Amino acid sequence: MPGKPNSYLKSLIADLPGGSKVRQMIESDSDLGDIVSQARLEKKCWHKYDEVIQDGETGKSLLIKFGYADMLKECELGDRQEMFGFMMQIEDVSFDLAEDENEEDG
Repeated sequence: MPGKPNSYLKSLIADLPGGSKVRQMIESDSDLGDIVSQARLEKKCWHKYDEVIQDGETGKSLLIKFGYADMLKECELGDRQEMFGFMMQIEDVSFDLAEDENEEDG
């Protein structure tokens, strides 16, 4: 089905918390474009952790809303950098899969 993640994308989320919004989207086979958008936002939150991202909320406060509250209790800079990398991978793979499907459909 177009716009749905494949098993490779699902294999990338093993290290994400079960409550992570992007993980839940991938597990529920959400549209790839929506997954790209969410991964981009979460990536931005990890990168700009203490800065205001949207609607007056910091990256950290948004990450709590996105299911990372427990992880953030003991999160250090290295952990945030690792999560930024995970989000970058998820974003890139989702984007490439969406492009491939668009080429197949077009």
